[in-house]
Amino acid sequence: MKDSGDLGKLLKQLARDPDDQKAWISLYTQLWPFVVGIVLRRARGRPDLSVQDTAQDIFIRLFRSRITLRITDPEEFRKYLWRIADNATRTTLRKERARAASSINLDLQELTISGEPWIQDEHEYDWEALKEIKDGLEPSEITLLDFLLDGRSLSEIASELGISYSNVGVRVYRLRTKVRRLLKSSKN
Repeated sequence: MKDSGDLGKLLKQLARDPDDQKAWISLYTQLWPFVVGIVLRRARGRPDLSVQDTAQDIFIRLFRSRITLRITDPEEFRKYLWRIADNATRTTLRKERARAASSINLDLQELTISGEPWIQDEHEYDWEALKEIKDGLEPSEITLLDFLLDGRSLSEIASELGISYSNVGVRVYRLRTKVRRLLKSSKN
């Protein structure tokens, strides 16, 4: 590979002078496509992953890691960089999945009936609208809605119902969709 000679020179330069800014910039420029390719393959087109941000984080990790300065063989360095990129992408995907699961909630503030908020203030509800919505729900959905209105977390609801956290998240998502549909139909 043509780049191996240049990469070898860069690695030797960084081993001699770890603060050589030009060498770091050259390393970054040369290896950016390699790292982005790794992130794209691992992410498999997931829309919840910012490839650019993840690749940037990988280079920050690389810069902070002084072990890279002892690796002067280009192929060994690429293997090392591949491992960092693979692990960083997996970690980012795992965090994004956890963040998405924890953000599944019933945002009652954004639900409106006839232009008026469903919740008038923190502790006062539009009971007529709530009754109308509850009439269109199954008993298990009403129970879930009551838990949410009580301010219980997804973990507490999962424990109370004896189901998994992710199952509660799915049920809340479905409930939110159904409530929005019921709200739209009550406006018409």
